[in-house]
Amino acid sequence: MGEWDDAMAAMEVAVDYLPDPDAWPELWERVYGMKAFIAGHRDDVATVAADLARPKVADSRARKHGGRGQRGPRNRPATGWDALTGAELKVAVLVANGLSNPDIATRLFLSRRTVQTHVSHVLAKLGARSRVEIARLSGERSG
Repeated sequence: MGEWDDAMAAMEVAVDYLPDPDAWPELWERVYGMKAFIAGHRDDVATVAADLARPKVADSRARKHGGRGQRGPRNRPATGWDALTGAELKVAVLVANGLSNPDIATRLFLSRRTVQTHVSHVLAKLGARSRVEIARLSGERSG
């Protein structure tokens, strides 16, 4: 791995420890801006160093490269299995198979907190009250 790969890997680890995006949107905007900027300029060290010294440039480049911004409309139902995102569906299947959050995090290369968030979303979208109920609903769905 090169220096930029190391920087991106370190950023991914750091993101797991940041507060909730809704509580600190400007911090998350900056983080995603830096990630997008680094990804777009990994071979031009001088440009990266100069532009990161000017935070507004990094933020505008993040938007240009698909960084975090305003969410568009979702064409997904609000409840039920079709409401689950791809990541939530993967987590739901693993929950139904009896895996714990730490086991799911290891298997999917996610933080435990991210898995916890996905499980919470799955519970809400399926109207389930427990992991056991997710397993039952999964069995009904596939059976």
